[in-house]
Amino acid sequence: MQDKGKTPPGRKGSTGQAQRPDSSERLLDDQIEDDPAFGLPNFFLSTKKVRGANNAKGGRFQKSNALVHNNPQIAMTVMQQKLINILLRNAQQNASIPESDVRWKISFAEMTAQLGITTRNVTHIEKTINQMMSIKVRWNVMEGKGLAKNFAVVFPYAKLEQGQMTYEVQSQVIELLRDYQSYTSLNLREISKLSKMSSIPLYEMASRYLNIGASRWIEWEQLRDMLVSADNIPKSAQTWIPFNNRYLKPAIEDINALTDILVRVEYKKANRKITHVKIFVSKNKNEIDNVAGKSKSADKFEMQGELLAIGFREKSASILMSQYSMEEIKLAISFTKKRLEATHLKALLHPDRYLSNVLKNKLYLEPASFTTGQTIDLFKTFSTPTAHQAATKTKIRAGSRWLNSLICRERMT
Repeated sequence: MQDKGKTPPGRKGSTGQAQRPDSSERLLDDQIEDDPAFGLPNFFLSTKKVRGANNAKGGRFQKSNALVHNNPQIAMTVMQQKLINILLRNAQQNASIPESDVRWKISFAEMTAQLGITTRNVTHIEKTINQMMSIKVRWNVMEGKGLAKNFAVVFPYAKLEQGQMTYEVQSQVIELLRDYQSYTSLNLREISKLSKMSSIPLYEMASRYLNIGASRWIEWEQLRDMLVSADNIPKSAQTWIPFNNRYLKPAIEDINALTDILVRVEYKKANRKITHVKIFVSKNKNEIDNVAGKSKSADKFEMQGELLAIGFREKSASILMSQYSMEEIKLAISFTKKRLEATHLKALLHPDRYLSNVLKNKLYLEPASFTTGQTIDLFKTFSTPTAHQAATKTKIRAGSRWLNSLICRERMT
């Protein structure tokens, strides 16, 4: 909320002249321009609540939640995502041109510097900008009420000449850039490291739910619409398996490897098909390194992530990894995953407890067909057998007694 008597950055005072930002805001702008680490801002940015040197040093910005949850009409390249956010950041932190309240200017040199490229190929930049002018985006898609859910072009006008670009921002986007009531705190240093097509929007969503710990259950198609596109969907994203393998998993790996947050996804099935997903996020990258014996071993880090995905808490996973060898835990994880995939058996309510019992009793050494017979006995301590399983077990035992008696009679004769 802005104080009375002050004009926020990017707005004009009563005299019609752009107001100069205060010293803390100038310090932040100067540092972003001078520091190459800030060269690739990948989100819509805001200067709300700049708290001195800490925020300036850490590169923290706030983005309206309505802009966090958005659907592009077509899939955008990483370059397009970066350039769109550079232009929006420029519009948010600078005054518009005197001739118009919805147009801004940015130099070609500044654009390429923030993109982290040294090319003089103006034609390539012009082509990218031209493509951006045809990309429509829908905002606030996670809310049932509020903004209209229609598509709109972010930049309806752009002109590049004499080393300067003049561009226009859609009016609704301008209002959202100034929305300081509900926002997500984003880290530019981490965002600049991401390179996969879906990493930026997934990191954006993860940051949105960082303090909550998890999102609500989302239809996987809705997640796809936010990470890839809501219209003109690529063939590689039209069904769950290719979408998961080509877009979701690489984005999760990219975020977990290059940022200080950990993202994992749980799935909900209906009729053996994935229908919903839930995103879990935590600030536990450093904790994971400590749990893995204060080592940066990729194998230990991956194992920790798998334990968390199964349902362990960080502390429980740490204890487990200190009690058993990596090989034992790998076998137990594989055994537990096979049990989870056995849809003809009763669903496990607590996979983490199941895995602990597998380790304790070394059940991973047993053949796991997960069908009938002796294998069912392996699960009697973890879940109550169904009526069908109990009847099957009774028949097997009765058949065994009958067979033993028949063998005895044959021997007697």
